[in-house]
Amino acid sequence: MAALAVVGVVPVALLVGENPPSSAGSVVTVVGILDGDTVIVAGDEALDVHRVRVLGVDAPEMGRDGAPADFWALQAREQLMREVPVGSRAVLVPDSTRRSVDRYGRLLRYLQVDDRDVGADLLEAGGARTYWPTGDGKRASRYVQTALRAERAGRGLWGAC
Repeated sequence: MAALAVVGVVPVALLVGENPPSSAGSVVTVVGILDGDTVIVAGDEALDVHRVRVLGVDAPEMGRDGAPADFWALQAREQLMREVPVGSRAVLVPDSTRRSVDRYGRLLRYLQVDDRDVGADLLEAGGARTYWPTGDGKRASRYVQTALRAERAGRGLWGAC
């Protein structure tokens, strides 16, 4: 619940990625978790706040505008909260084969915490599916294999379906 409170105080103008981190490996602090594949991060500058979609994964959607949440959405969000707790330091890694921002203004980045690939961890636990809407990214082959192992083992959403 504390993560949701943080979202309410982030000025909307700062969430559109006007000045996204550009270096290959920007270190940020996680300040909020929106759902199972989207976090809010802050850089070293006070106004450097961005929504980040974890590249290569797609978690079930949380309910919006009165619509119910998708199956397994709450569990996927809880898993991301365990992987990347609010207040933790993370590294955003761009993929030169992908766009840097999606149609919703979110940064598209791989997310690493303590040298762990958070996207791969989400897939391994069955909290998300792979997602490459416009062709494979650099980690696609590994992500697909990881997701297949989780599905075959019945982990996460695969075991609950």
